[in-house]
Amino acid sequence: MSDSGWYVVQCRANQNYRAQENLENQGFTCFQPQLCLEKVRAGRRVRRQEPLFPGYLFIQLPEQGSGWHTIRSTRGVTKLVAFGDCPAAVPPALIDALKLQTQASANDDRPALRPGRPPAHRTRPLRGHGGGLTPLRRPGRHRAAQHAP
Repeated sequence: MSDSGWYVVQCRANQNYRAQENLENQGFTCFQPQLCLEKVRAGRRVRRQEPLFPGYLFIQLPEQGSGWHTIRSTRGVTKLVAFGDCPAAVPPALIDALKLQTQASANDDRPALRPGRPPAHRTRPLRGHGGGLTPLRRPGRHRAAQHAP
């Protein structure tokens, strides 16, 4: 697909993986950024890969719009995110940056947010804003906070 762009698909509740599998079975290229999270399950800490954007995934489609109608009827899919009648395109640079970031975090076995390590905001909307994890009274529990400059 040389003449294609990236778009956002809204998935049904807890059906991101089903939607991605069904769309890929139809020949579409999908991308679902993952985040390594540390959660407590049955009193034990467990690392899991979870979607960075729960309920959404990215799909690569031809610019002309052929095949867009089949997306709505795919199991696990709610709709193609659009502004009016025109699907909302995602800049390819954003997809490339997300792919780079998810590959880097996949190689890093540590969780994305850790106490004492502020998030690195390098893009304009959040650049200069601080934040981080604040320890709570219970051991192992933290609160995420975002601070204005």
